[in-house]
Amino acid sequence: MRLLPWRSSNTIFHLRISFKIFVLPSFAEGLPVVVIENLAVGTPVATTHTAGILESGLPIQNGWLRSD
Repeated sequence: MRLLPWRSSNTIFHLRISFKIFVLPSFAEGLPVVVIENLAVGTPVATTHTAGILESGLPIQNGWLRSD
């Protein structure tokens, strides 16, 4: 895991396509745009089962949902 300072959107795009997986541990999301953006470039997403995540269209074959 790396925490990065601000980057340009072009740099972020190139970082996203290099990810092996994107993890979003969250208790609540309104519209998780970051999930949609990562799925759009083909990055698998692992996230929690919260409101807003399922509505983002997270397909089962491209991601994992965790519910407790």
